[in-house]
Amino acid sequence: MRRESKSTTGSVVRDRRSKKWQFFWWADGRRHSKRLGYFPTKTAARNAAQQFRVQPAQPKPSSAPTVPELVERYRAERMPTRTDTKRSYEVWISNHIIPKWGGCTITDLEPRPVELWLESLSLAPKSKTHIRGVLHNLWDFAAWSGDVARDRRNPMELVRIKGASKRVQKAPESHRGRVPKLDTTFAGAFPRYGFAVLLLGASHQRVSCLEVVRRGLAQRQAVG
Repeated sequence: MRRESKSTTGSVVRDRRSKKWQFFWWADGRRHSKRLGYFPTKTAARNAAQQFRVQPAQPKPSSAPTVPELVERYRAERMPTRTDTKRSYEVWISNHIIPKWGGCTITDLEPRPVELWLESLSLAPKSKTHIRGVLHNLWDFAAWSGDVARDRRNPMELVRIKGASKRVQKAPESHRGRVPKLDTTFAGAFPRYGFAVLLLGASHQRVSCLEVVRRGLAQRQAVG
């Protein structure tokens, strides 16, 4: 039996004894064969084997909508109706999301590229958090409308914003309405009102109230 050189499209071989043509090819890591029959020429045998050749897999076109397409539908169906919220959404979409991701499908918005993009923006962490929130809502809308698998985790949940989770530094005690420690000598100087002042301080009333009492005592001392 004469054999052709191996190729990715298979080979046509004629058996010397039976004079029949056979087609050999590889698929899924295994060698396959198919008896073609009698043909006067190799070209004819190759044409007959064409139906058995394994065609390379063609990438399926993405069924996910583009970001602008999804945004238009989101505006019509799920955009918040409150004026201030809607206006802020439009700002983030028009100024940042569409210019960057307008040529992509929603499934192209993966955590790593989105996080790196947000880090590159000259915006405050709070603003970056708002943009991530809009992208999160777009992904949820795509799942709700059936454009992406509903059992898939929203990838925007994995995007972190540096500085967004920092706790705001606590204000000084005097700014939070706490009463400073009272000097006992202050109460001793005014025995008639000292107990009331100490009681007021012990009850953790606001500083403004304590100041009123102090001013009243000061006025009495000046009059007396």
